[in-house]
Amino acid sequence: MHKKLGRWAEHFRVGASSDSVGTKHRKRRAMNPRAEVRPDGTANSKLRVIHVGPSMLGVGGIETVIRTYVEFEWSGLEFQALSSWNKTAGKSRSWESLRAAWALIRSYEPGNARTIAHFHLSHQGSFVREGALLMLARTLGLCAVATIHGSAFVSSSLRTPWRWIYPLVLAKAHAIGVLNESTMASVNAMTTSVPVYLVQNPGPVSSSSVEEKSPATCSPTAVFAGTVGRRKGVDTLLSAWAAVLEEVPGANLEIWGPIEDSMKGSPGSRHFRGPISAAQVSERLRQCRVAVLPSTAEAMPMFILEAMGAGRPSVVTDVGAMPIQIGGGGTVVPVGNVDRLAQALIFYLVNPEIASEHGLAARKRYEENFNLEETESELRTFYQNAIATMKSRESKP
Repeated sequence: MHKKLGRWAEHFRVGASSDSVGTKHRKRRAMNPRAEVRPDGTANSKLRVIHVGPSMLGVGGIETVIRTYVEFEWSGLEFQALSSWNKTAGKSRSWESLRAAWALIRSYEPGNARTIAHFHLSHQGSFVREGALLMLARTLGLCAVATIHGSAFVSSSLRTPWRWIYPLVLAKAHAIGVLNESTMASVNAMTTSVPVYLVQNPGPVSSSSVEEKSPATCSPTAVFAGTVGRRKGVDTLLSAWAAVLEEVPGANLEIWGPIEDSMKGSPGSRHFRGPISAAQVSERLRQCRVAVLPSTAEAMPMFILEAMGAGRPSVVTDVGAMPIQIGGGGTVVPVGNVDRLAQALIFYLVNPEIASEHGLAARKRYEENFNLEETESELRTFYQNAIATMKSRESKP
């Protein structure tokens, strides 16, 4: 029995169960659970952060966030990914959380305040799955922080049983990161014992990558990427596209992503192209004139950051962080407004030079606000405040 547990421990140590993937513009981080040692024999001063959430090999917003953290090179942070669940794991999906729990236990080093467990929470079931792991991390004595990504977090926080479960989980964190002001207000109403900070998602496109093709030189194509469903506003987009074609007969619409059952067989399904990888999303953005995301609810979508990084203007709805996110690099329309959505898309499709001008503004905003230095500085402050909170709690009798 002891030998079997030993083999499990070796297999499930942090790093062995972590995801790893490499892309053209990112340098993969070595996932070493121990601090590196410099030639002079001193320990590496980097903060070690274990990101816990859905498999970064999957497709989705949180998956892209974790993948970006792990793959970029950071000067003062050492990131690892620990999968707590995998959408494609099938029958073995239920084992992911158990493997993650065992990996957290293995990662604990008594007296090491420089290891942080960073939990990526969505809403509802995520607060049961990752929430349980967050509580385990606290029991182990790890510094635990959480970022809330869920588009339905605020609305579901008012319903049973989530209005009880959310505060219970969040109270265990040493710091909480949110993506927009509405989520911050909701969290502050739940708990006053944990500091809450605005922590933006990292930009998934390397600032060093060069945009070779401007929107003006591309065909009149609009690109959507995400879950193909009503929450993402695909039904509104399809209705608006009929009006777009009346004004721009040669326009193309590409809708990429997994299709929800409610959208299968719907009029306009000829535009559905199916799921693609993050690299393929970037490639399609570089071949289009405008990106579109008419969601009914969002936190801070990575797809829009990808569009900004690609130098594309975006047409978005006035939800979550999107209006602030795009700045002058796109157009904001009301949720569910078919006419306004169609007008905004037509505007960019028939005005290629303006599309390039707004795309350039989007790229500039991306480089100024979502560059590695800015993101790392924000993260280090977030983590250091969490460590200070943990030490403050430990010093109290």
